[in-house]
Amino acid sequence: MPLPADWLADCLVPPLPDPFTFGASVDYNLQLLAVIKNCNVDKANIRRAEEQRQHEFTDMAGQSSGRQRNRGTEHE
Repeated sequence: MPLPADWLADCLVPPLPDPFTFGASVDYNLQLLAVIKNCNVDKANIRRAEEQRQHEFTDMAGQSSGRQRNRGTEHE
């Protein structure tokens, strides 16, 4: 199952305020922190999806090897 495109999208940096005053820089820093927070949420979602995919793969592999063992004992 492919990951949602928005999880993989670039984290866009907001444009610099003009004029770049002290007050504008404080607001800009808050915007940058929000971008980082959202990117971290996306990365956490990707990690969870990857863990789920690994569990599903491991479960399928375990079921497959169990069937092969059972098939081998049926012929004895």
